[in-house]
Amino acid sequence: MIIEELSQEIQSFFINNQNFWIHRILAEVLNAVVPRAATCHKLLNFCFDHIEHDASLVFKSRSFRVLDQSILLQIMRRDDLNIREIDIWNNLIRWIFFTCNRLQIESFDTFSQAFLFEDEKEFYSFKQMLDTFLPLIRFFEISTVDFVKYVQPFRSILPESLFSDLVKYHISGIIKSLNSETKFLSPRLPPITIDSLIIKPKHATLIASWIEGHPKIFDQNLRYKFRRLYRSSLNGIKTSSPKEFHKKCDNVGPTILVVKLQNSDEIIGGYNPMSSGWKRSWFNSSRGTKDAFLFSFSSRTSLKGARLIRVLPQYHESGIYDHFWDGPCFGLGPDLWVSVNNEKKLGKTMRRAYKENLMPKHENFCWEDWEIFQVVRKI
Repeated sequence: MIIEELSQEIQSFFINNQNFWIHRILAEVLNAVVPRAATCHKLLNFCFDHIEHDASLVFKSRSFRVLDQSILLQIMRRDDLNIREIDIWNNLIRWIFFTCNRLQIESFDTFSQAFLFEDEKEFYSFKQMLDTFLPLIRFFEISTVDFVKYVQPFRSILPESLFSDLVKYHISGIIKSLNSETKFLSPRLPPITIDSLIIKPKHATLIASWIEGHPKIFDQNLRYKFRRLYRSSLNGIKTSSPKEFHKKCDNVGPTILVVKLQNSDEIIGGYNPMSSGWKRSWFNSSRGTKDAFLFSFSSRTSLKGARLIRVLPQYHESGIYDHFWDGPCFGLGPDLWVSVNNEKKLGKTMRRAYKENLMPKHENFCWEDWEIFQVVRKI
């Protein structure tokens, strides 16, 4: 028990006082803590959180070349790396060259000279290593200029079907009729950004696809902008007055509500499609259309377990409920309601107007924070 407590204290010390040092040798830190994930989970989570925010911390670090292969595979399987795909490719090539006991490439301007193998054994050693990572590269996210400069030199080592598909794509600009061996992966960088403390761009992109009415997650043609109007921790007040909420969120057009539950990673929310947005009304409080929906995410870092809950046909006109004396509310249950009171932080969910329960059972809940975003369709 004492050893475990000491381990936690040491990890906290490095995180709070030596984070610059951790960033400088991030790959070596990962090599040390990943095999000890059970006891070093605090430091491991710190490392992966920073990699998600800025993957260049590991890919462009001087210590990257010593990163263990299993850890590199684990990182490259992630869909949330905030880094250009060509930077992943270039640094992967550097890593393979170093791992195969060749040389450390500092400049890719001399690729043609660097990519010369002394014998067939060396060629197949490099190819075998690269083949392990190929299914994880988002080749269709690499620009034509970068493809010609940095990928084409490896034509002889890439699968013929993949190279053929990439050439067709860069000539036509359209991804279609791919060979069966070619795997298309969603971009790591979602097309929608969002100024949120609760959800990430990938969550916003999925919500936008639901608004659009189709299940495709990372559609690069999604033309939406989410503009933050209200954040309870920033704009909320310590009374039950809804004045500030209605001042910022009424008559603004379609909006989304996102709620971070207290003591949980779960996120819940809803889409208000009304052209008038929210209203402060004593009469005719129930409004709505068939396009309203609720949603939930089981994690702030992943889309696994994402749920979309549409409004029931018989309640198309009751999916939104306007409170004169309170904040956002969906349905008559209420199916989802959060208080504007930033001191009590209460909410409630009770299924009535929507197809499923938003939470496992009808219940009150406490929230950590919630935000409202105006949904703007770009022209």
